Amino acid sequence: RWIVDPVDGTRNYALGVPHFAVSIALVRDSDPLLGVTYDPIRDELFHTAKGEGAFLNDERISVAERTSVAESLLGFDMSAMDDKAVHALKLVQGLWPGLQGVRVMGSATLGMAYTAAGRLDIYFHHTVAPWDVAAGILMVQEAGGEVRDYKGGPASLESTGVVTANPPLLKEFLRLSAAVRRRKVSRPA
Repeated sequence: RWIVDPVDGTRNYALGVPHFAVSIALVRDSDPLLGVTYDPIRDELFHTAKGEGAFLNDERISVAERTSVAESLLGFDMSAMDDKAVHALKLVQGLWPGLQGVRVMGSATLGMAYTAAGRLDIYFHHTVAPWDVAAGILMVQEAGGEVRDYKGGPASLESTGVVTANPPLLKEFLRLSAAVRRRKVSRPA
């Protein structure tokens, strides 16, 4: 089946913020076979096919090699202002200033493509749908990265949240994220 998001980053698009993309994926059952993310503003075509690597236009891409969260650029997104969005903000607050920088992307498919291309070291979003991540899951994997759900298990099309990075960096990020959650819970009211 084909999974298509004709405009990922709809709010950006509607407000004239030039950061949105088209996302197309072909999946068999829940297994992504190919993925395409096209940024029409920059004329950048991120594409991948299972077992073939990941590419930006005609150049092979790979995830960043940094292995320390303290040296990393973190991208993330929030959807509706709900508990998951509040959790995302508290997570970033708990990690700050132990990062090089933070970016709110506004497009999950571009956030994942940017991770695959090494533009972002880490990307997370706690509220996603299959059309947000179908192309990105395979793209990050084919670029040498890993995609986990927000609890740390393997991400799938059914995941409601994703975290992406190279494997050692992702492991450290998940460890630090768990420590931030414990600190928030254990503090007296």
